[in-house]
Amino acid sequence: MVNPEHVQKGGTMKNFIFVICTVFMMALTAGCGGGGGGSGGGSGTLEVSGVAAAGAPLVGTVTLKDSSAQTRQRSATIANDGAYSLDVTGLTAPFLVQATGVAGNSNYTLYSMASGAGTCNINPLTNLALTMANAGQDLSGFFASPTPTKMQTLSIALHAASMTVQNKFALLFTLVGASPVDIITDPFQANSQGLDLLFDLAAFNISNGNLSITNRSNGSVILPATAINNGLITGSISSNMLAVFKVSGTVKTSAGTGISSVTVTATGSLSPKVKTDTNGNYSLSLPIGSYILRASQSGYTFTPSSIPVSVSSANLSGKDFTAVSTATGYTVSGAVKTATGAGIPGVTVLLTGTTTKTSTTGSNGTYSFTDVTNGSYTLTASLSGYSFSTIPVTVNNSNATGQNVTGTTTGTCNTLSISPASNTFPPGIGSGSVTVTADSSCQWAPPVSNSAWLTASAVTSNSGGTVNYSLTANTSNSSRNGQITIGPKIFNVTQEAQSCTFSIFPSANLGVSSAGASGNVNLTAASSATGGSAPNCAWVAVSNNSDWIIITGANSGSGDQTISYTVLPNTGNSQRTGTITIAGKTFTVTQAEVGVTGTWNGTLNIPGAGYTGCISQTVPFSLALSEDAAKNITGYTSNSRTISSGNRSGNSINVTLNTDWGSRGPYVWTWNGTNTITGSMAYICYSLDTGAILSEGTETFSVTRN
Repeated sequence: MVNPEHVQKGGTMKNFIFVICTVFMMALTAGCGGGGGGSGGGSGTLEVSGVAAAGAPLVGTVTLKDSSAQTRQRSATIANDGAYSLDVTGLTAPFLVQATGVAGNSNYTLYSMASGAGTCNINPLTNLALTMANAGQDLSGFFASPTPTKMQTLSIALHAASMTVQNKFALLFTLVGASPVDIITDPFQANSQGLDLLFDLAAFNISNGNLSITNRSNGSVILPATAINNGLITGSISSNMLAVFKVSGTVKTSAGTGISSVTVTATGSLSPKVKTDTNGNYSLSLPIGSYILRASQSGYTFTPSSIPVSVSSANLSGKDFTAVSTATGYTVSGAVKTATGAGIPGVTVLLTGTTTKTSTTGSNGTYSFTDVTNGSYTLTASLSGYSFSTIPVTVNNSNATGQNVTGTTTGTCNTLSISPASNTFPPGIGSGSVTVTADSSCQWAPPVSNSAWLTASAVTSNSGGTVNYSLTANTSNSSRNGQITIGPKIFNVTQEAQSCTFSIFPSANLGVSSAGASGNVNLTAASSATGGSAPNCAWVAVSNNSDWIIITGANSGSGDQTISYTVLPNTGNSQRTGTITIAGKTFTVTQAEVGVTGTWNGTLNIPGAGYTGCISQTVPFSLALSEDAAKNITGYTSNSRTISSGNRSGNSINVTLNTDWGSRGPYVWTWNGTNTITGSMAYICYSLDTGAILSEGTETFSVTRN
């Protein structure tokens, strides 16, 4: 019998319509790093670090919050150059980062986001990209009360927003000589060059979901106010509102040798500084104005001491400095070696001339004299059992390097023999011995190794004996060869290269929702040389589905590492599987298809079926349903009718309707994978007078997502 509270009057008849539809809702799962660690994996401290600047470095504080259910945070004071570093060991990624402080007499609160441990710069562009990812809304409210789900959502949306920012402002980047690949993780300095120069010259103003950019010096509009709440920046850039030109030159000695790493500073409305390259070249990007150029480096004076420049309408070149050394004493250095190139330790080296100095060679045969004045010298060496060449040395306003001396053994050692003549070792720590046989007339010198990793014991004898040696672990990826000189004989040692093995954890993320997620894979490297950590074991990470699985952190390196990745939303109606290859290991990502989520509305035409009082009518109805991870379905219609049982296989929805007069079905409905569900519903018409059923059956329907 029908429950009277669901009776709808229509003349002397009541028509009952029971409509059940099913809506799929995929479970949203967040792809955080394994074990709850923000960037867990290898041993040691994990850090998020970067530079906080808005042209000038921020003077203030950086605060980081993690994605755990009970938010944890870290804070640090920003250094004078804008740098900061925070320990995130044990925290859950991604991290929301806020920098508050003063730069150029203005107060700033800027935001950025880190997908895991590593670099996270904080500046007006990172703040803009994150605000766009947040649908143009101010970030202060969310920073005050973050949630894990929203953190994941922002981390995913940030990638697309960052790309939009970088593409939109390409003209401005070119103007200031910047070519960013990633505005969050690229190397960055608060030195009024590159991106930082852009922040010096242009103000990025965000208010009420709109962005505008103005010239700081004259207020001219570079970008008029444009909405950023839809993930786009649609306004037109007027790059001619910023005037920036190149000023370049060289720093060389009077002989024309370029001096590297000289700091060249321009003092004016800004005070940018750059360093010369290996050939002594430099280039500064400067806005219109007057500047004084100066060069500086310890140990040199520069001519001229300063160069005035006026930047107005064109690039300027030829602003050159000549470097003059201020050193009054110089270095004489070299090595004492055998004819085969093995360094001889313990040799007394004497430098005689304008002054007299003495030195003793180290374990690899090297020596050095400092504070040697200009003049002509003679270099001699002495050690029992050897004779040495004598070489002249001239010091003339520069260091004299590479002053090498050759030593040869003395005495008659024609009968000396060694056994064995060579040995080969695996990559780990090793040791061995060589048996020396000689007659009493052979005065053979202490054994000498030509490699720092191969050490020989200082055994001296007038007859036979034993030379003991040891070798350190070979943690390189190439085999290596060393020699020990024993009198006139050479003992050869070969050590094999380390072999590297890698493991990843986890090996798969099988629970990524259609909405996407960010996550981490912990890579552990092991070396056959050490039996443990392997800092020199190189690896590469490659996304084999880079159109939707994006490596957001380091994609190459050595040793243990945490690989961060982002899975973009799946807008298709099929589950998809992709992989990342990390050091030859495969990490698998399985992402659910887009689910049927939300509410579906439609109408149903009920036929009169030829019975008096059972009238034809069009009935509107609304449906809301959900699906669990096992694709079991629950749901209800607008009149709270429920599904007693249901499940989905592909696009087929199999349901049994739970009605007041018993279960109806099973029914098979069809989902088109996006917005529409089609199927059938049950209806019944009965007499109020007798309660007799006048008509019942099923009718097809089509409902569409709002």
